[in-house]
Amino acid sequence: MSRKPYPSDVSDEEWSFVAPYLILMAQDAPQRQHDLREMFNALRWLVRAGAPWRMLPNDLPPWEAVYQQSRRWLDAGCFEAIVSDLRSIIRVAQGRQGAAKRYSHRWPHPAIQLREWNSGWLARFRRLSRDYERLPDVLGGLHFVVFAILMLPNAMPLIRLAQSS
Repeated sequence: MSRKPYPSDVSDEEWSFVAPYLILMAQDAPQRQHDLREMFNALRWLVRAGAPWRMLPNDLPPWEAVYQQSRRWLDAGCFEAIVSDLRSIIRVAQGRQGAAKRYSHRWPHPAIQLREWNSGWLARFRRLSRDYERLPDVLGGLHFVVFAILMLPNAMPLIRLAQSS
């Protein structure tokens, strides 16, 4: 990466978890003109900053390419799969006594968790509070992007724990 990182950029550890979900085509496919991680970073920046697609910073891939790749990911259900698997990991970890004691304060019952996120937590992502999207399926998909962004940092210790077992 030749640019200065944004606070919304994905960490190496998080990227190693989400990359398999986001690879929809071969590395040498003609549609792959930009680094996939940079495309994901651009999408993360967009939902966090609340800007329209056309206002992506110039040091990120062009907005047209980010929009097109984001639509591919949304149409393929990539973010729904990430959120579903993260919730499964959290449930399994809660079932283990050691992890449940350490992380239960962070991860209440999933229904409670989603209610809380639908109120205060999602308000931090300005993109969801703006009405930039013309297509409701894109706006709905961006909610899953935000859920994945919110879940990843807190789920990484549980993922490491599951991998070490």
